[in-house]
Amino acid sequence: MTAHPIIPAPVRTIEVELIDQMEFEDEFEIPPDVAVTPLAVPVPTEEPDAAPPAPADGMTAATELFANRVLSDPQNRQVRETLPQLENTERIIQLCVIEGLEQLRVARPGPLPDSISSAAFAPTLLRGLTLDAPEAAFRAAKRWYGLRFSCTVARDLSGVQGYRFAIGDAIPEQEWEAHDLIPEDEDE
Repeated sequence: MTAHPIIPAPVRTIEVELIDQMEFEDEFEIPPDVAVTPLAVPVPTEEPDAAPPAPADGMTAATELFANRVLSDPQNRQVRETLPQLENTERIIQLCVIEGLEQLRVARPGPLPDSISSAAFAPTLLRGLTLDAPEAAFRAAKRWYGLRFSCTVARDLSGVQGYRFAIGDAIPEQEWEAHDLIPEDEDE
């Protein structure tokens, strides 16, 4: 099985010194002719029931997250106990796959998805706590379909905090072998 590498994003750092209001007032003198006003909170122009605009990237943002619920199920005790033993990158991938399978089950009628290959057609990109899979795939009823997702996990790697995804078309069977997309697991 060919593994596609996860390419970490370049790290950009900045130095920040946090100071409290008293230090700020001691350090910086604001001229008397400069008006300081608090930030204004924008007033919503849409009605509260209006649907949010579709994101430019075509992905759907999950409105409910499921990984924590799945992991808390007593039947998943072994998975829950194994996750903390994984290296952080692998743990992030596994949390995102768990979330992805549940999101697909809710969003897509028909056969239930049972596998996600996050790096099926392109490497995933890990930026901090966010895993981007621009060319992933998922399997349902022994068929593979395109998938894009972006998944952000909690700082303590205990669960998922955000998930966006877009379901693609069926992947032609002649492409499966080249991308290690198997129609069924060995134990099926």
